[in-house]
Amino acid sequence: MMVQRNGMGMGRNARDHHLPPNPPSQNLFLSDLRSRSNLLRQQCAKLRNELDHVQAIRNPPDGLIVDEKHKLLYCVVPKVACSSWKEFFYEIGGYGQEQTNRNKTRKLVLTYFHHLPEAKRQEIYKKLYKFVFVRHPFLRLLSAYRDKMEPNGSYERLHANKDQQSLYFWRDRLGQDIIRVYHGESEALRMKRNRNDYRITFQEFVRYLVEFPDKFYTKDRHWRPMHKLCYPCDIRYEFIANFETIDTDSAFIRRLVKADLPEKNLHATNSSNLDFAFSYYENVPKPIMRKLYERYKYDFLLFGYNPQPFL
Repeated sequence: MMVQRNGMGMGRNARDHHLPPNPPSQNLFLSDLRSRSNLLRQQCAKLRNELDHVQAIRNPPDGLIVDEKHKLLYCVVPKVACSSWKEFFYEIGGYGQEQTNRNKTRKLVLTYFHHLPEAKRQEIYKKLYKFVFVRHPFLRLLSAYRDKMEPNGSYERLHANKDQQSLYFWRDRLGQDIIRVYHGESEALRMKRNRNDYRITFQEFVRYLVEFPDKFYTKDRHWRPMHKLCYPCDIRYEFIANFETIDTDSAFIRRLVKADLPEKNLHATNSSNLDFAFSYYENVPKPIMRKLYERYKYDFLLFGYNPQPFL
């Protein structure tokens, strides 16, 4: 079953005249991007009074990475290849792997738009080529669960050799409360004492998100709606690209900035395989799924994704 999506878009700015002459396939690509950008603008106009807003220069969101030399602004969306794109910014900034091999150090070499003085933001904003990668909301959510919350997920495998506090960060913050809510205090304590017995199902995770939307970790950026991370109706992104076509879209950005870097083959994970995703979502009751759709409704509408196969 196909999941329809229209999540790519491109606006016009001073960068367009740097593009090389386009072969027919490239013209089709650019036409597709612009048509999807039109969809976003139409939805923004339609939904304006329903959405939260920010002032892009005075009060920007905190996930915008800037490279002034290459005139780029990128909005970080967790679980949409954001680690690869941060790596891209390390590389075009001239920082090799050996210089940025620790997370704390790596964060220091990135420039975030909201850290700049407002006068500086005002000066450079219109000069920046702004882009973001988006993903089917339900597939992004599944990827976040499998990474952060699933027993022995990729987060815990990555931190297996670190201290217990780092290793069990998500279990002890969000996981413990989910177990407490749906299984009781004694079971939560038992699972904390017996780490091998830890289990949180995808159904429980989803149910918790929709039943307790205002809790601190429920609003974490890993499963926060994309439009509440990047505010695409307030920040005019020239390029809204898809995780589903990540190789093509990433190559476009790299060509645009003429980055002399090795080509990387970025690809979707198992969480993007529909049959695999359905094996998780089929256990979630339909009333919960309808509430989950309401949580991510504006992501579906703004970026042109179709929720129906899951509802």
